[in-house]
Amino acid sequence: MSIPQHSADITATLPDGRVVRGQVYRQLHGADDLLSVWHPRVVWDFVPSLGDTGGQGMDALLRALRGWLDREVPAAERTDDSAVQITWPSHDVAVSPALLGHGMVPTTVLATRPRGIPAPPGNSDVRVRVATMSDVDEAAKLAAEEARFSGLVLGAAPRSNADQLMREHVERSVYFSGRVYLAELDGIAVGVAICGVTDPAHSPTLRRWLPPGQWGYLGQVAVLPDLRGQGVGAALVAGSLRLLEPSVQHGTFLYYDVANPLSSVFWPRRGYRPVQTRWLCRPAACLR
Repeated sequence: MSIPQHSADITATLPDGRVVRGQVYRQLHGADDLLSVWHPRVVWDFVPSLGDTGGQGMDALLRALRGWLDREVPAAERTDDSAVQITWPSHDVAVSPALLGHGMVPTTVLATRPRGIPAPPGNSDVRVRVATMSDVDEAAKLAAEEARFSGLVLGAAPRSNADQLMREHVERSVYFSGRVYLAELDGIAVGVAICGVTDPAHSPTLRRWLPPGQWGYLGQVAVLPDLRGQGVGAALVAGSLRLLEPSVQHGTFLYYDVANPLSSVFWPRRGYRPVQTRWLCRPAACLR
């Protein structure tokens, strides 16, 4: 994954003379980048600073951003495999009409769960354990199936090497983090949770939303499609939290897709609450 590159400062003046500002960062997801499974190749990440101007300020900045894109960005990086992205507090709905009016839609939510609250146990016949290197093939198949499903929800462009990228990701996670958890039913792998522990202070993105200290994260949770709705996912999450939380200071976080009919119901029932929402306009040329 490439490091986001600061590309421009955007300003707009409101009718009452107030000035609002934003910064644009260019993010590239190359062919060997795991995030390309879900994200466009070129993402223009926009960070608005609205002060107390609310939706009016957001509207003015997005108009200015569209003008900048038209003037300064080559057509190839505004069409096809590209997007404009804004991450904004989930509860600040005052700006939603402006975002929608400019062609942006809510896609993904960052949600958090406090450490130590009880999790519904799920199917009692499911055993959750730490995955080993001998489990990589099965775990990767489960993760790849989930990635295909979430890619459909997000409208992501199919990547010919998606399964290979997912397998490499699972293999590295098992080997280096030791926090990949496998759900088994009658000795058969039926689910996987790719987890980890991180400090948001070390992430330019997360530190905007989460306090510093050790947080656990559930990066990807997958269950065999035929077993969904049978308590396997609940058991997998409960077991994963049990294994993960001893290393955690604050709680856990994850991302789920707004339009996913499974995760948008499942995760709130596990105690996860939205913090910020990622809004996307894809391709970037469709920004109004």
